[in-house]
Amino acid sequence: MLSQAVYNSGSTFYVDQCTRCSCSNSTISCIKETCPVLECTPEHQVTVPGRCCPQCPAVGEEPRAQDGESWKLDSCKACACIQGKVRCAMPMCQPISLPCPPNSRLEHPEGQCCPRCVESDGVCTVFGDPHYKTFDGKFFSFKGPCKYQLVSDCLGHTFNIRVTNDAKSSRSSAWTKTIALKVGDLRVNLGQRMRVKVNGMKIDVPYRLPNKLEINRTADSILVNTKIGIKILWDGIGFIEVSAPTSYRGRLCGLCGNFNSRPKDDFTTRRGRLVQDPYPFGQSWAVGLCSRLRSPIFEACHKKVNPTMYYKSCLQDMCECPTDNCYCQSFIAYVRECQRLGIQLQHWRKSTKCRPVWEISTPGTNNIRRRRH
Repeated sequence: MLSQAVYNSGSTFYVDQCTRCSCSNSTISCIKETCPVLECTPEHQVTVPGRCCPQCPAVGEEPRAQDGESWKLDSCKACACIQGKVRCAMPMCQPISLPCPPNSRLEHPEGQCCPRCVESDGVCTVFGDPHYKTFDGKFFSFKGPCKYQLVSDCLGHTFNIRVTNDAKSSRSSAWTKTIALKVGDLRVNLGQRMRVKVNGMKIDVPYRLPNKLEINRTADSILVNTKIGIKILWDGIGFIEVSAPTSYRGRLCGLCGNFNSRPKDDFTTRRGRLVQDPYPFGQSWAVGLCSRLRSPIFEACHKKVNPTMYYKSCLQDMCECPTDNCYCQSFIAYVRECQRLGIQLQHWRKSTKCRPVWEISTPGTNNIRRRRH
């Protein structure tokens, strides 16, 4: 309609009741009137002919709000009719300590007046030599070259994630080499150069098991997404990011901590002891058969021979010995000490997978086990 009319420079006109336009130097500019927030309810507002904005009835005019009636003007301001007078108020928002606690973020929900800190998924990160940032935000470095429990559901036992750290041919450094995820009867292995196995079979990405698992490739990483909400991001070299939903708060354990928003107690060992040094904490989460030394298999000897030093020796051998079963020497040493005190331990070899030497295949025997005659 504007393009069909001719307006003189300096003239003013209304396009509608709310929009006023003016012509200046052959250019038309328009301003739309902004209506104020009214204290009366929408159904009580009236619009005067020729005016843009509605207004509340003047005092003494009808309609009026009923005594005791209340209404909201916006997400923060609410009004009520009390003894014939309209009174409005705004809620006092609770003070928020910023930044928000670990595993939470600041949100301003639509339709609500006050912002708040809202829980978010917990994230544990592993990178470099390796360095760790727990679910609760505690940073530490732990260079153990072994297999460790990174994070596990220690209450419901719904999942378990283990990592294998390699020593790069040096005891002074280590790096994360592989990741193993177990959810029920489902096993996922993530290796170097983006290699992925599911239940022992190499697979191509993307990969999907309906209602169980999805594995996708991002620009530079592999993303594993499970039905229970546990996610793993792996760059195929040494960077890991594990995400856990808030339903697992306070249920987790391992090198990633317990996910309870308190970083001070993240160094809780497998046996429930709080320590200050990352080394005993990390070593307590080593995965292997060494823990059998503290199990009922050897319980008959525990009161006479403390297994602690043998357990520590076993861990060191398990992680650093080049052969698969040299950690068994710690079991043999413990059993011999018990035997010298007259305590016989039966069937310990079968339970620890430490076979005697004559049952181990050797070169030149065509893999036939030698037996004692």
